[in-house]
Amino acid sequence: MENEQIPQVAQTPPEQSSRIKIFAILIVAMVCIALGVFIYHTLHKVSATGAAREPLYLLTDSDADGLTDAQEITLGTDPHNPDTDGDGLSDGFEVNSSHTDPKNAHSKDPVLTDLQWVYSKAPRR
Repeated sequence: MENEQIPQVAQTPPEQSSRIKIFAILIVAMVCIALGVFIYHTLHKVSATGAAREPLYLLTDSDADGLTDAQEITLGTDPHNPDTDGDGLSDGFEVNSSHTDPKNAHSKDPVLTDLQWVYSKAPRR
């Protein structure tokens, strides 16, 4: 039992070990570049020729009220609530059609809500 030899674990030669490290670093770098390209193309609409267009987040309308999220942030309205002031008119309609304040339910009349005001001004048939 005294002369029993312990099996030796095969060791990788130093030059092969450094090649493996370099190869691993190159793989990680390529994955990072691919991920960066993917994220860029996800955040930006890119045409077939590669020309960048408007970033997607500038075109998104999360609450489908007719205003983009970027417009709503600029106006101070809620991009996830189609009727920020709760007057019955969508924020997009107030900004684009009735020209009322989407943050104030009584922007045209202190008694009437903007919805009532719009209907009071509508032509009668």
